[in-house]
Amino acid sequence: MNLSHPCDPIANAPRRIHIEKCRFNYENKSYRIVINKLEIHNNLKICFADLYLNEQFNKKIVIKAYGSTNSKHLNQDLYNVLVDEIKNHSEIEAKVGYSNYFSHMLFHFWTKHHIGIIFDDFGTTLDKINITNYSLKYKIQMVSQLISQVNFLQENNIYHGDLKPSNICMGPDGNIVLIDFGIGYLEEYHSNKMLNIKYNTTITSGSSEYSKIYFEYCAGNEFPKELFDKSQHFAVGGLIFGILTNKPTSYFSKCLEILISLKNPNEKLEKLNLPNRFKYFNKQFSNAICEFISKELDTVPELIQFKPILLNMFEYDYTKRQSLNLIASQFEKINT
Repeated sequence: MNLSHPCDPIANAPRRIHIEKCRFNYENKSYRIVINKLEIHNNLKICFADLYLNEQFNKKIVIKAYGSTNSKHLNQDLYNVLVDEIKNHSEIEAKVGYSNYFSHMLFHFWTKHHIGIIFDDFGTTLDKINITNYSLKYKIQMVSQLISQVNFLQENNIYHGDLKPSNICMGPDGNIVLIDFGIGYLEEYHSNKMLNIKYNTTITSGSSEYSKIYFEYCAGNEFPKELFDKSQHFAVGGLIFGILTNKPTSYFSKCLEILISLKNPNEKLEKLNLPNRFKYFNKQFSNAICEFISKELDTVPELIQFKPILLNMFEYDYTKRQSLNLIASQFEKINT
């Protein structure tokens, strides 16, 4: 496959540019890119750069790109991830316009050998921030921002699908921004006719609805929107827990530890049919997460007040979990 092959999903995506020697023109304006730092993540190039408009510094940007000079060595999965992200950002923009709640695609490029996206640089990701010295009041404000952002998206049937510390930025202005919508979804997922099986509730983030969504789909059943909204409660709760405890990644590390332990040979598990096996697995997972959260919060007196809220977010039965609106109001009440 050649990268210059017509790419229907993004053929009409807004602000497509052609970059040559770090320069491009758009709407009769001349832009120049000065790359300051290059990182490689899973074979994707992440460039941190300065954008100059008519030779005047304009803003800090981040470029996510993938390319191959040999079509035989093209990584189709990486290519598709960027195509999906460009498509997702185009559809989000058309649906809700620009929002400071999440990253905004400034430009995208698609040439013979490369495909990529240019974003505003929103700052440092949550997994690299030292929040130890932040006051509890300020951390609750961070939590409120996070809940508002996820809730805003869900109310518009937009699902991030990969909420984790490395996909949350905190800019110089102190505002939290969601980034990386590469596996996000925008369809009406509460209708099985629109459901894509690859819907990612991020099992490493602990969503216990992955199997339920899958089996309900296979049975031809429709879904309440509440199921999809609350399938992200585990990830959101994990982020809240990390912010409050000054350990942004601890919940996500614990998730992997629990998942590995539950996947070990288990005689009781092997006797169950597949739907009941998933049910048993997810219930054990939920119980283990609640035990972990409870013990951690009990060691910090000022955080015990948050335990009922968080334990409810990790409740196995999604119908018993509170809505994000109600959770947000509880945090606001604590912060007043």
